[in-house]
Amino acid sequence: MLLTIISGLLICLSLITSYKEFKKDTSIIKEVYFKRGWDYLRAFGLVLLITPCVIAIYNLPLPSFFTWSWLSLFDEQPTNVMLQPFSSGSVIFIILFWFVLSLSLPYLAKLEEETFRSNKFTQKDRIKTSIIFGLLHMTMGVCLSIAIIIGLIGYIYSIFYVSGFQKSKSQDFKVQDQLGVMYSTSIHAKYNFILVTIVAVFSLLACFY
Repeated sequence: MLLTIISGLLICLSLITSYKEFKKDTSIIKEVYFKRGWDYLRAFGLVLLITPCVIAIYNLPLPSFFTWSWLSLFDEQPTNVMLQPFSSGSVIFIILFWFVLSLSLPYLAKLEEETFRSNKFTQKDRIKTSIIFGLLHMTMGVCLSIAIIIGLIGYIYSIFYVSGFQKSKSQDFKVQDQLGVMYSTSIHAKYNFILVTIVAVFSLLACFY
């Protein structure tokens, strides 16, 4: 019951935030999902790279420190509470939630990229913000070891940010920064979209078997 309430609150907050950003700029969905098509392959490669690490975390006898989550305080298993609706067992609800969440992902990713990647160029800054990026995801209920992996992914996003910034032909820092953010947002949102879609597919299959 507690997990459901927390999940609902976090999802509502995320959807409200996404809607506010949507009203400011409706083009982000098109920018993310229908441009830079090669980023889908890059994002899928990231999924393939990270999956064995995640499997290892849940199967290796790691020290309890690495498998700790705030959910442990309530005798719950570490999990991403944002994905709780996928375990509802309702086909219609799963599909609807996947659709709404997919529309939100580009805006959530862009907000995170503006916060953690914008104007970060030195190795020190990129590593520091990537660590913070990973640890803050523990608020979603994931364990420390998963947060570390997310931090590593965050560093990869920073590579895309710097690449996009450098590719800008403009001499205006703001324009360069915006391009860099969109480069990292593209790979970030596509990565999340692929993961969410995989979870949705397995959840739908579980409804029938």
